[in-house]
Amino acid sequence: MMEQDRRSDERVRLALEVRWQTASGSYTGRCGDISRRGCHVQTTAPVPGGGRICVEIRLAAGNWLPLCGEVVNHQPGAGLSIRFEDLPATSQEMLAHLINYFREGQSMSW
Repeated sequence: MMEQDRRSDERVRLALEVRWQTASGSYTGRCGDISRRGCHVQTTAPVPGGGRICVEIRLAAGNWLPLCGEVVNHQPGAGLSIRFEDLPATSQEMLAHLINYFREGQSMSW
């Protein structure tokens, strides 16, 4: 995970399916925590260290939230940390709603 002192936004714990594609194939993992600026993905899949990655997080309604950013930490066999970059307004809004949903203990309508 990213070091605590580099985090400037509240992170919420969750367990949502994540998927992404690279030139070498399609991969999946679990999003373990997320904030407005980044997330940690638990996976044993190979990941391009230090590069840009676009992932999709499966939401409760079954649709997918696309998020792109830079891989800022990669622990082979354990997972990766992503710092989001240049998210479109719609993705930012959906991300904020997702964070509020899990912060409130999933009591909000979604």
